[in-house]
Amino acid sequence: MNHVDHMTKRACIVFLAISAMPLCSSGAQAPGRTANVGPSAAGRQAGGPCEYADYRGTATITSVEQTERSREQVGNVGGAGYEGYEVWFRFTSEADIREEWARPAAGKEHPLCLMNSWYPGPRYLEKYGIKKGRSYGCTLKVITKGTCTPTIFEFPEIRRDDYFESAR
Repeated sequence: MNHVDHMTKRACIVFLAISAMPLCSSGAQAPGRTANVGPSAAGRQAGGPCEYADYRGTATITSVEQTERSREQVGNVGGAGYEGYEVWFRFTSEADIREEWARPAAGKEHPLCLMNSWYPGPRYLEKYGIKKGRSYGCTLKVITKGTCTPTIFEFPEIRRDDYFESAR
């Protein structure tokens, strides 16, 4: 294989990898919304060890809708294999968030995605009873030490690592 063929093959692999990336955590955000929802499964670590302050509160679902981006995930190579739904929630807490930089996380809308950034599908929404207006217990975790994800939302009632819907 000559150098040009090798470079072409490498470019194709990079293109396929990028096109297979999940859509839930990318793209422009609507005003007042943020995509800063990091992983929260036990044992997962990125940049640790890290410590977090916990702020218990409530996440209220503000929107559940299929969008062009969420529908497109069905065709992603190595992706979910189903059309997804964009789900947004608003976190509120009566606790005083000590970290000033993290205070804006309360009151803003955030996307509710699976741990791997896929959009949830219709069976996932049904399984966890996710619909507009429903509220769930939620903990905002704010980093206090280390270089991990700055803010994480944990939902005791919703398993964001539940990929049953993609099983083929």
